[in-house]
Amino acid sequence: MELHSTHLHDRIARATTRLAQLQAQELVASQRKASRARAQAKREDALRRKRVAELVFATGSQSLDDEEIVAALLRYREECREVGARAEAKRLGETYLSACRSQNSPLGATAERPVPGVDGSEQ
Repeated sequence: MELHSTHLHDRIARATTRLAQLQAQELVASQRKASRARAQAKREDALRRKRVAELVFATGSQSLDDEEIVAALLRYREECREVGARAEAKRLGETYLSACRSQNSPLGATAERPVPGVDGSEQ
């Protein structure tokens, strides 16, 4: 009977060891997944920052002081809280970007372009 008990204890010990190994593998896999998610978020943030910088240049706003750019963005956030105002701003932006694309102008171009609907040019 003692042999049977030792055998069961050995099986329990192996099963416990295997469970610990599997749990460690699961932990490492979840840490790896979280690390990849953080790296992806960091890449997306860097791309978004680059895109915002390109848009500043595309609108010819790179000559503005930092404070002026911040003020313009803050003013926009204050004035465009309503859905209709945001939709109008989005329409204006889409029109501007479409005009840039139709002129084969890269978004990074620094030439100033008229903003349709704002400065009296066609809408």
